[in-house]
Amino acid sequence: MLTLLINCYCYLKTVDFGFCVLGRFLKVGFEPDCVVITTLIRGLCSVDRVGEAVMLFTVSDRVVKGIQTSSIACGTIIHGLCKVGNNHAALRLLRKMEERNLLVDVVVCSTIIDSLCKDRLVNEAYHIFLGIMWKGVLPNVTTFNSMINGLCGSSR
Repeated sequence: MLTLLINCYCYLKTVDFGFCVLGRFLKVGFEPDCVVITTLIRGLCSVDRVGEAVMLFTVSDRVVKGIQTSSIACGTIIHGLCKVGNNHAALRLLRKMEERNLLVDVVVCSTIIDSLCKDRLVNEAYHIFLGIMWKGVLPNVTTFNSMINGLCGSSR
């Protein structure tokens, strides 16, 4: 029930209230799980507090085992990093996901490809595009649109 309340606050972009609920969560003796922490990370990213989201992601592994091995949590952080234009950090996290054999899906890859293309880093985006196809991840319409826009924008 408290997880649902945290989720509602995050969707309403009142993530601070979500942290208040987390405090209550801890006070009554419940331990937060990966879903709760990922929800708060998404909430922080939605209000452009990506630095705090990354810090929560990094620190929370001490409290919630497995948060950094969660593909969903990693994807949420990658989305937030790309949203603020920190492509290099997003790429580092993508590489860590690959090293840990975590699920790297088309949504995560499309997010990075789109952000790279918007920042006119089309060569890097193209390498990721080829890499995901080589690994068997099928690009979707969003992936192709991002690549086409990026290539056209760079007169290619």
